[in-house]
Amino acid sequence: MIMAFGSFIGAAGASKVNPSPMTVSVAEGSSQVVTITLDQPIIAPGPDPALVTLAFTVADPSRVSLSTSSLAWTGSEWAQSRQLTVTAIRDGVHNASTTVLVNGVVSSNSAYYDGFATSFTVSIRDSDPAPTTTTTPTTTTTTTTPTSTASTQPPTTTAASPAAVARTTVDTGGVSPDSSVRLAETGVDVDVLIVAAALSLVTGAALLIATRAAGQQDR
Repeated sequence: MIMAFGSFIGAAGASKVNPSPMTVSVAEGSSQVVTITLDQPIIAPGPDPALVTLAFTVADPSRVSLSTSSLAWTGSEWAQSRQLTVTAIRDGVHNASTTVLVNGVVSSNSAYYDGFATSFTVSIRDSDPAPTTTTTPTTTTTTTTPTSTASTQPPTTTAASPAAVARTTVDTGGVSPDSSVRLAETGVDVDVLIVAAALSLVTGAALLIATRAAGQQDR
C-alpha cells in the first residue's frame, strides 16, 4: 500500500494545482470563471485531517477583482474542482497595459502541496477610448521694416562777381545803403570799395567847383 502511494505521488508532474484557462480574456465590466483542480490526493500524517488551501493575490486590484480570496479542499475532496470568478473592473480610464497577473500560494499539512505556487493571467479588453492628442500648428510671423535713407545736402551759395558789386553804386558815386551788407556776403574787400567811392566823390566835387569858377569868369 505504501509502495502504491509512493508510485502515485511520484507520477505527479510539476503542475500540482492547475488553473484553467491559464489566460483569461475579460472585457471591462464583465466576468469569467477559472476552474482549479488538484492533481493528487491530499496525504497528511494526521491526526489532523488533510487540507489544502490556495490563497490568491492580484497584482493590480484596481483593475481585477476575485469572487473569493482563497479556495480549500479536504482530503476527501481532492478530486473535486473549484471555481473562481474573475471580474475586470470598469475604471473609466484607458490603460496602456492590458494584462493583470493573479498569483496563488498553497498552505497544507501535506508535504506534497505545501508552499506550491501557481498563477494565471487576466487579459483585459479595455472599453475606454484612448485619449485624443491634439497638435497645434506653430505659426511664424515675419515683419520686415522698410529702410529709409535720408540725403541732406548743404545749401549752395553763389558768390557775386565784382561787376555785380560795382552795380550797387549810383551814378553820383554814392554807395547804396545795403551795398556793404551785400559786399560782405560776397566776400569783396569793403575798405577798398569805400576808398574808391570816396575818391569818386572828391573828383566829382572838384569838377563841380571848377565848372562854377569858369562860369563866374565868363560873367
